[in-house]
Amino acid sequence: MPAWRWAVSHAVSQVQLLQPFITFALAAFFNDETITPQILLFAAAVVATVAIGTRTRVRQTPVVQGSP
Repeated sequence: MPAWRWAVSHAVSQVQLLQPFITFALAAFFNDETITPQILLFAAAVVATVAIGTRTRVRQTPVVQGSP
C-alpha cells in the first residue's frame, strides 16, 4: 500500500471518531436538543484520545527471518 493511501485512510478513520459529536452539535443547533455536561466531558475525552492517537508513532521492529 502506498504511503499516501495509508495516510489518507488513517486520517479518515480518526475523523470518523469525531462524527457523533458533530452530530450532537448539529442536533442541538437545529432541533434544540439539550447538550449535557456529561456529553461535553465525553466529547473532550474522545477528542483528547484522537489527538494523542494521531501524534503517537508506532515503532516497528524489523523481523529477522532465518532458521534458529
